[in-house]
Amino acid sequence: MTRFSMSSFLSSFARFAVLVLLFAALASPKPGRAQSYPTVGSPSNPAGLQAAIQSAYNSGAAGVTIAPGTYNLPVPSSWYLDFDNMQNFVISAYGVTLVMADEAWSAIHFGNCRNVSLQGAYITMARPSFTQGAIVAANVDATGPYYDVQLDAGYPRDFTSAAHWLLPGYLGDGNLFDKNTRKWKTGINDVGVTSVSQLNGSGLYRFRINDSWAVPGHGGPVVLGDFIAIKGRTGQSIVQDNCTVTLRDLTLAWVGGAHEYGAGPNYYENLYCTYQPAPSGGTVKGLLGYNGVNSINTRFGPIVENCTWEGAPDDVFNIHGQWDQTASVSGASLKYGAQGNNDIVQGDILRFFDKHMNLIDTATVTSAPTGSSFSPPSGSTWQCFSGGTFQYYTVTLDHAVPAQYDYLINDVNASGLNAQVRGNRFLNNRSNAVLIKCEGAIVENNVFDGCSASGVAIFPTVYWNEGGAVINLTVQNNIFRDCGRWGRTNLANAGAVTVGLDGDPGGMTGTTLLRNITIANNTFDNNAGLEITARYASNVSLLNNFFINTHQAHATFGADLGFDQGTEIQLGATNGVNLTGDIVRNQGSYATSLIKTDSTAVNTSGLPGGMALGLNTRLVNANFDNDNPTQTPSGWSTNGPTFDADYTESYGGARRGALHLTHWKTSAYELYTYQTVGSLPNGSYTLRAWVKGSGGQTAAYMEAKDFGNPTLRANIGALSSWTQITIPNIVVTNGQCTVGFYSKAGANQWIMADEVEFY
Repeated sequence: MTRFSMSSFLSSFARFAVLVLLFAALASPKPGRAQSYPTVGSPSNPAGLQAAIQSAYNSGAAGVTIAPGTYNLPVPSSWYLDFDNMQNFVISAYGVTLVMADEAWSAIHFGNCRNVSLQGAYITMARPSFTQGAIVAANVDATGPYYDVQLDAGYPRDFTSAAHWLLPGYLGDGNLFDKNTRKWKTGINDVGVTSVSQLNGSGLYRFRINDSWAVPGHGGPVVLGDFIAIKGRTGQSIVQDNCTVTLRDLTLAWVGGAHEYGAGPNYYENLYCTYQPAPSGGTVKGLLGYNGVNSINTRFGPIVENCTWEGAPDDVFNIHGQWDQTASVSGASLKYGAQGNNDIVQGDILRFFDKHMNLIDTATVTSAPTGSSFSPPSGSTWQCFSGGTFQYYTVTLDHAVPAQYDYLINDVNASGLNAQVRGNRFLNNRSNAVLIKCEGAIVENNVFDGCSASGVAIFPTVYWNEGGAVINLTVQNNIFRDCGRWGRTNLANAGAVTVGLDGDPGGMTGTTLLRNITIANNTFDNNAGLEITARYASNVSLLNNFFINTHQAHATFGADLGFDQGTEIQLGATNGVNLTGDIVRNQGSYATSLIKTDSTAVNTSGLPGGMALGLNTRLVNANFDNDNPTQTPSGWSTNGPTFDADYTESYGGARRGALHLTHWKTSAYELYTYQTVGSLPNGSYTLRAWVKGSGGQTAAYMEAKDFGNPTLRANIGALSSWTQITIPNIVVTNGQCTVGFYSKAGANQWIMADEVEFY
């Protein structure tokens, strides 16, 4: 009889388990792994593409590969492509170009889909939804202000078409661009185009506008030769309606914009969202690019990674829910009004705000909503509710709340919870790049360059009915450059990063709408004025941010609303803002202060030292003044066979301050003094320092290494006075860099270093 052995049994079971897992791994599709799918579609039959994809799905295929080529999709009755109720399906379109015939019709729709992806396609429109050209003449006559515009060849001129333009009475919004850079015009907003008349048969048109100030020579910044783009009607582009969809490796080259409603998360991976290409008959690419994503009432917020948006004609990512209105409360029973869709379901967490935007309670819904009726006792305080139509519902809460009629309700679970925006580039876009109106979001490792308003606006609005509370948000390791180009005096998104409330109706005092917000390790470079502004917020941490080349020109952004564009950071109606390690370098002549607060900004900590003029550096203790003279200066480490030859001292005088780093010993020595900087946004950096040296060493240099590319060095020779040395173009690709000073020297040979900058 065979004796039972537990160890033998476990060994056999382990081998069996490994085999099971191995076969399961081989059988399961992996994200990013190329799969074999049936090929569908033919460029010679573009109208049949929808049916071909649907047929493959209906037959049980896990995905399709669209045959490569250009598909000129004809004008549809509703959507060019429409996918509904799909699950676990891949549409692979690498090498495929989809050309929609006319942008007045909507492009691609996903409805009630789960785990569906669209990959690889280049998607554009044959006919732009805007026209564009150069302003060649302008004036104000008895009829009013006008531009004479020479339209670019191929761009639409059918201005009497009701399908494409908003006439009569208003043709569309006119966006203005600098004639030299083709970027959004600095110091001016859009103009309204009210009418158009043709002046000749060669594309010269007169556009009547609604703003005399925008006419060259009448006070504004517009000059002859600047460009204008005039937007007409635009269908929706890509819509995810109650879906979990991945858009991956797509090039989106037209004006439009995605919308997502409900469900989520939807994934946006490695998208290139760019300018409308030159249309048929033209050679000039569009002034406008692909619009962004309006994320509305999603249960889980979008995941946006490694994408590029350039030329977007409006906010790129707007992540929000909606405000609902308290109708009445009786015990734990809540009656509320919803405009549009009802976003509240059983199990949701609701936050209640009074008429001053104070958080008064948080409760959980314990019953499904049932339809109800209600007669409001008075009009609403909130502009977003004025004149709207409500549907009323009743739910039970887990406890009674002290809410009254017209108090705001924010459904935490229907506002884009835990959205993530990582590693993207937002270039030359109109208005804000990212609008955050949700809880638990993170925005990190992005580049915001050329936003006409804020790069990141933490900015719920009661004007547009876009809630809600922003709690537990992190904005870190981003670069904000050239933001605030509009310069509008009447907008509250007045900083490169704005924390506040859009459409302030007055009388707001609450500081609990926006809380637990960390803005850390960001670089702000050459923005128009204010770098960070915070209102109606509590527990805000501003940590180790770098402000470079600030206030190089006069700015008035938000001046009508009390914003001071002469300062770097402005606080008001805040409670518990902490500033630590925020440094300003190369502050321009138009600056008047580092930080401005008023009596409504309470419990602010870290002043004055937490915000200071200083070195342009991400290094700790970059001037070696954080300690008394020591062989272990804070922030720096030592490596090498001779550990006692580096220290800080005052001998010979520091470049500035009290101390500097020294390498010296009475006998031969070799060592390396260094510091590693982590959490770096990938990109190009510069290392520089002020040094002196005896000369004669076997080796003495400053270096940058371990940043994903070959080590770079700058030698330190015989220098009797402080001399600045520089290592430029340190291209970081792995999020870190080690910088330091190396000596291999004989007795009494020395170097000194001070004011080490890494930026």
